[in-house]
Amino acid sequence: MPPIIDITNWNPQLWFSTGGTRNKKYIQSPEGVFYYFKKSYKTEGRDYFFEFWSEVIATQVGVHLGFDMLEYIAAIDNQEMGCLSISMIKPDGEELIEGGKYLQAYENRFNPEVKDGRNLYSFQLIEKALIKFKLNDYMEHIIEIIIFDSIIGNGDRHQENWAFINQITMTTSLLVEVEKSVKQGTFEKMPGFIKWVYKRFVDFEKKKMKPEATAAKLILQNTKGFAPIYDSGSSLGRELTDEKVKSMLTNDLEIESYINRGVSEIHWEQEKLNHFELIEKLLMSSYKEVTLKIISRVVSKFDNKIINEILTTIDKDVSSLTEKYKLKTERKQLILKLITLRFERLKKIHSERI
Repeated sequence: MPPIIDITNWNPQLWFSTGGTRNKKYIQSPEGVFYYFKKSYKTEGRDYFFEFWSEVIATQVGVHLGFDMLEYIAAIDNQEMGCLSISMIKPDGEELIEGGKYLQAYENRFNPEVKDGRNLYSFQLIEKALIKFKLNDYMEHIIEIIIFDSIIGNGDRHQENWAFINQITMTTSLLVEVEKSVKQGTFEKMPGFIKWVYKRFVDFEKKKMKPEATAAKLILQNTKGFAPIYDSGSSLGRELTDEKVKSMLTNDLEIESYINRGVSEIHWEQEKLNHFELIEKLLMSSYKEVTLKIISRVVSKFDNKIINEILTTIDKDVSSLTEKYKLKTERKQLILKLITLRFERLKKIHSERI
């Protein structure tokens, strides 16, 4: 198990802002390597205190089962704990393009900010968008994510929680510069040739780039590959209070009900299904063979003793100064039970299909 890292004296990059809902920061190690540090989700009325552990545990479980994971390591920042992950891209030539950019470039009705637009977020929309941008060979990675999420019970695999790593080209970097000039009102000061080429992508009335500009950028970029699985912390019962954890450990029906209520953020058509219903749909589609292949790998690798060892040792280096962040034995027991029961559900589906 990787040791807990103290980043208190590392160099925060104040010029860089991160997206999402978590308290995050971009930070540089003494060796000059860039990382992201994020704390657990907290807002008025909700405090998922141990959520960062879900991210760290999910990493270790995913690696054990053969998934391509971004590693998250427990870290301390001024006696506050969170998780640390290395930047997935090289800062001087690569760009992380989240899935939502492709979906919105393909289907302008898709809008995560409104209910009707959010309901369009489906496996079918992802498939059509990736075909449009000649990235359909990466559909297997989407299925990998769906199967991994079924094991950890992740209900937040939205359009920003999967991505491609692209190489920035001269053409796409020019598009970025044009976009900046439009926002700043300096487009007319750009060189004449650039204005002539790129003016068709500018909505001068609204002072912003047209949707076609995003599509052009995505088409023209050099895709290096699919990003490792990241942002999986909304899982493993992270929202459960200590009292609820104890209650569930003594009530198998309560655990079963909890697992059944866990739904995938990725819809099937416009229907939101639980993780295993979604996998059943995949097994009745043209993706049956690739789905079975991934589940077969998981079944062959799953070892309850290894999962237990991960949970037993995950917080062994927590010091007396951060003792409140240690995971209670009951929470570890419930996480192990949830993972095991979800795996057994997946294994049963697999055995019925082969």
